[in-house]
Amino acid sequence: MTSKTKISLALVAIAAAIILPVSAISIDAAPDTGNNAALAETERINKIAEPYFAAKDQLNRAEFELKTLQANGTSAQVSDKQTQIDQLKDELVSLKKIIAEAERETIEKYKIEPILEKKLRTAQSSIDHKDLPVSSTSVSGLEKVLIINLDESRFEEGKDRAYYVALFEERFSDIPVKIRFNVAVAESCNGVGSNCDPLVGGIKIEAKNHGYCSMALPIERNGVDGFLTAAHCVDDGSGSADDVFQPTEDWLGWNKVGDVSIIADNADCDCAWVDQSSSETNEEAVWDGYNSWEYITSYNNRPTSGTYVLVHGATSSLGWTTVDDPNSSWYNPDTGITYDAVLTVAHVTAGGDSGGAWTNWDSDEFMGIHAAGDSAGSYFTPWENVNDSTTGVGPLG
Repeated sequence: MTSKTKISLALVAIAAAIILPVSAISIDAAPDTGNNAALAETERINKIAEPYFAAKDQLNRAEFELKTLQANGTSAQVSDKQTQIDQLKDELVSLKKIIAEAERETIEKYKIEPILEKKLRTAQSSIDHKDLPVSSTSVSGLEKVLIINLDESRFEEGKDRAYYVALFEERFSDIPVKIRFNVAVAESCNGVGSNCDPLVGGIKIEAKNHGYCSMALPIERNGVDGFLTAAHCVDDGSGSADDVFQPTEDWLGWNKVGDVSIIADNADCDCAWVDQSSSETNEEAVWDGYNSWEYITSYNNRPTSGTYVLVHGATSSLGWTTVDDPNSSWYNPDTGITYDAVLTVAHVTAGGDSGGAWTNWDSDEFMGIHAAGDSAGSYFTPWENVNDSTTGVGPLG
């Protein structure tokens, strides 16, 4: 693709379904009560977790202030700040226990037996939305079934409901399945923090047991769909983090969109590739901040000084600046690694933008993955390093 293409997002509104009883597979037009329940539980947990994240923000600020005081402050100021940090850490431990108990209650209420859940998830990920008239799928923890929404407007000529019911009945004979026809499905992504389908760069993601970050770009690796993000967004210190969710972890796992496959956390790259395991579609595009997205048309190994660049992140949504030093570096005290990076003139990013996309203002080139920011500016890992460190990645097919 050589020209800029903008896709405006809209709600795909389809007529209500008719219930068609079939012996082996349940067919229903009712709302997906399982996902509604999941949303309610997620909101409940998030409310309980608010004090925890507020304290975590205070801790981050205090630790940053401590570094400044260690360089320029008095010993008394350093001691006071360290005391504050220790108190915040103790508070976080207590708050985390409260959240964990709330999570346990929810999981006990809605959990699916592991063997059945694995079968349902495997079946869900095996459904090809491009070759079949499937508008969306979900696993209902409340009903313990795989829900498949079919769009009759996409039926092959000469094939009716009975044909597709029989097809799925034969294919998934060993699991409970509910088929629904013509249920309104939102082609969403009306904001970086929304539940997005299709997946695009710059939207909010969260790895298990991590804070939220951003998706850089949906991209294939050796023919498998997935997406890029920053390594520090998904690495728990052991070199892996199994599950990635969008927009956030929902405590029941229903928002899961991928499994971490590659973590490249070294001097060349703060980057990771996630194998997309969900039913969402994806676009090789980035959120542009205006209820639409921009397709990526090419890739720039490392931009030159003065290049106008855009950052697409879950916190900032969209920001712009220019490249200051294309051969800079930044130090992460958590890993002890100094990373090769491109430095921009201004610090235009914020917490949660990590893992987001940097693109060329003028040409829709993908330039790299957001890594960090400080008083000097914002840093991103250049595409040439990402490409070398995640062997086999390339444009979506």
